[in-house]
Amino acid sequence: MNLSILLSIFLPVGAWLVSMVLTRQCIKFLPKWGFIDMPDSRRVHVKPIPRGGGMAIIAAFYLFSVITAYFYAGAREYLCVLAPPSAIIILCGFLDDRFCLSAKVKLLAQIVAALLLWWSPLAENPPRLEFFFFDLPEWASPFITVFLVVAIVNAFNLIDGLDGVAAGLSIISAVCLGVWAITILHNPPLLLLSLILAAACLGFLRYNFSPAKIFMGDTGSNFLGFFFAVSCINSMTAEATSVAILVPLMAIGVPIFDVFLAFWRRLLRKISSHGHDKGIMSADMDHLHHRLFAQCHNQRTTALILYALAGVFALAGLFMMLVKHGSAALGYFVIVLVAFMAVRKLATVEMVDSAKMILRGVSTPKRNLLFILSHPVFDLICIILAYVLANILIKKPMFDLKWNTAPFILVIYFTLIFGGIYKIFWFRSSVRDYRYLGEMLFFGSLLALMANRLFDGPWTVTQAVIFFLLTAFFILGERMTLHYFESWVVRQLFVRRAASQTQVDNVVIFGGGQGCRTYLACMGYIYEDLFKVIGILDDDKALHGLTVYGYKVLGGRDELAEVFERTPFQRIVVTSSNIGNPAIEDLRSFAAKYKIKIYRFIPEAIDITPNELIPTGQNE
Repeated sequence: MNLSILLSIFLPVGAWLVSMVLTRQCIKFLPKWGFIDMPDSRRVHVKPIPRGGGMAIIAAFYLFSVITAYFYAGAREYLCVLAPPSAIIILCGFLDDRFCLSAKVKLLAQIVAALLLWWSPLAENPPRLEFFFFDLPEWASPFITVFLVVAIVNAFNLIDGLDGVAAGLSIISAVCLGVWAITILHNPPLLLLSLILAAACLGFLRYNFSPAKIFMGDTGSNFLGFFFAVSCINSMTAEATSVAILVPLMAIGVPIFDVFLAFWRRLLRKISSHGHDKGIMSADMDHLHHRLFAQCHNQRTTALILYALAGVFALAGLFMMLVKHGSAALGYFVIVLVAFMAVRKLATVEMVDSAKMILRGVSTPKRNLLFILSHPVFDLICIILAYVLANILIKKPMFDLKWNTAPFILVIYFTLIFGGIYKIFWFRSSVRDYRYLGEMLFFGSLLALMANRLFDGPWTVTQAVIFFLLTAFFILGERMTLHYFESWVVRQLFVRRAASQTQVDNVVIFGGGQGCRTYLACMGYIYEDLFKVIGILDDDKALHGLTVYGYKVLGGRDELAEVFERTPFQRIVVTSSNIGNPAIEDLRSFAAKYKIKIYRFIPEAIDITPNELIPTGQNE
């Protein structure tokens, strides 16, 4: 049998057995040395449990990794790069499990480890980082290295909040990483190291799955995060396809997604807190595992759901490895689809917090700064993203866009700035504002193309048109999404407020025209009087059975009694502006019979005298 196959079997099996034996010893001796996790308001367990069991994973991993290094020179080089900075990570985690270090000390240790990784004499120094077909500038290398290390290490630290979650997710991530290593990188040593790590985590999971007898602590979670961070950085220096660069990130999709939600959530709460909330680094109970546990009240079920979610991310990453250069767009479509589904299903807390910030606003200095900076920053990101995607779409062969093309693409950006685009409040924009934005984008595109031709730039007309179309799509699309997002969240919060009340009137709207649309847009701002719209009535038979403005047209005046029998309602709101007296009399007769209130919604300008109030509606 082939030696590599034998090693792929016996080394992971050995790591699994050794990890189980060492974990049992950790359970026995760690409490005697003070490594105890005590219950508190942020923890689920109700009795003291040993922590620091990640040492068993680390010991088993390095023991069998050294054996791997004996057979593979590539493994020796990888371990020599990994070991020195990981020692800092391990020591910091070990001390934190025993003495509870401050967040600043742990962050400093992570930065030092990241810089040591970047400065490693056995790695390319400074490492040449590639991203989507082109080299990143050398000055960006240490910053990107520090960012990836800090982000991924903390992602695994944050996800380690329930029994078996971090260990199980690490197994799935390591297996996916191993497949990527052998399929894309053709790197058997990295495959073996990944399988050894997965096996070591599996041995630890035997005693960490609910009900847990031991926790890995920061010692284990920080090391696991650092290992995967090194793998991600390795993917950026390897000669791999642009799609494959993102595969390691997809492999650790659940921890990355959780830390993304945590940053989003805490930033929103900090911005809208008016100075009374905690900082971004403050802990909370809204992580993915906390939300799932609050719904199912079972740690095992929660862990299995997270395993399934990690499997979806891993399968998406593995699918991306199957696509070729010509169908790279399909791989990115998979990423966008998975991310959209995850946000739609799991980011409910963050969506509600976003809605609250929009409705309640933030303090004036913060609000002004937020709106001044958000759109210019986002537009610059859109331009860069369009620049990158243009590289990917036009690849027959790939046209060469270097960093020296930046002056040409920034012409559009400065056109938007000097054209006064950022003086428009896009939450309250009009069609004329969108037309003006389109004109500025077109004008800026022409200027950029002229500058490209004048200074002998690398673009052809086709390449420039694709880039400009993508830029317009992203920038205009963001504005339109923002425009309709407010009305959506207003209605969602209104529905949530109504659902929380025990006594809420059911309402039927009479009239499915523009008055109905205006009324539905306004009802979300009514805080004093909550109600629930059950449907729309309209005498136009062509609308019967259809959905209008999100509500079903239940029938006309003749079906009032039938609708009332199916779903009793307490109010009728007339929104039609051309309703006749016969219809009004029919509605009054029905209301008198069933003791129902009738309101008429009249959106109009009213001359205010000194002694007159503005009516919001008229009770018939």
